[in-house]
Amino acid sequence: MHISKKILNKFKSKFLKKKIIFPDNINKFIPSIEKNYNHVIKKNYELNYLGKYINYILPECFKRLKYNFSNFPKILDIGCGYAPMCLAAKIFRDNSNLNQKDIQYIGIDIREDAITYNKKNYKKFKNILFVHHKSNNDRDYIGNYKKFEHRGSSLQITRAKSDGSECNYKIPIQYKADIQWSGSLFTHLTYNGVKKTLKFVSKHLKKNGLSITTWHIIDPESLFSLQIGIADRKLKYDMKEFLTYSKENPLLNTAYKIEYIKKAYKFAGLKIVEIIHGSWRGNKNNEFNSEQDVIIARKL
Repeated sequence: MHISKKILNKFKSKFLKKKIIFPDNINKFIPSIEKNYNHVIKKNYELNYLGKYINYILPECFKRLKYNFSNFPKILDIGCGYAPMCLAAKIFRDNSNLNQKDIQYIGIDIREDAITYNKKNYKKFKNILFVHHKSNNDRDYIGNYKKFEHRGSSLQITRAKSDGSECNYKIPIQYKADIQWSGSLFTHLTYNGVKKTLKFVSKHLKKNGLSITTWHIIDPESLFSLQIGIADRKLKYDMKEFLTYSKENPLLNTAYKIEYIKKAYKFAGLKIVEIIHGSWRGNKNNEFNSEQDVIIARKL
């Protein structure tokens, strides 16, 4: 039995309103905009924080997951930040009568302050686990916000190449996910970091599990958009595997060439089944409501 249309429609009618009022027990999970480094626009903050996951991302994940919903899908969220995916999944799970006692969601992030916040907020829920990823290679990873406070992404100096060890993620339990999600992670990694991360994803996905990740993909269409100026950025530096707009700090935006992306997925044992173009290249919003391109792959 697939997840109830009644549940999906209930959330769509609730969260598509222009002004959203969250119940008190939901509000406490939403960090203030001052804490949440991923959002700089105060208008409709709650909608931007959670609405996209409730209305677009999770329903689209469910739609593509060939799965019998006798149990709620297990989710692995790499680069979870303040965990809007976790909250959206919790809302769906709590309203689907598919709660389980074992771990249903794991979120991983390099930001210790975000993970500490998440652990405190979700402490009583035994089916949710957060993991702080410690990386010693700050020059190979956008994430050293502690040193530069909230200006880290614009001031940190990074390198275009690494051995990938900055992406040696670890999970403290045995875990196989049905869905792996990463938003705005692969747009800040070296190529060896990309391959290392996708290998980790493959290891922790069930057979036929879904990997859904966002990218800025360089292909003939996006190259044309960049050339005629309708893309939302200028990427004038070529670092072989990717284009970027900062020579001194290339990991601010790694827009990967499609041929290297395909090689990395094949290396990891993941089969790309769908690529959805994002609005960054001048398109209208896609079904994930994503500015970035979306790659959907299955574990072989």
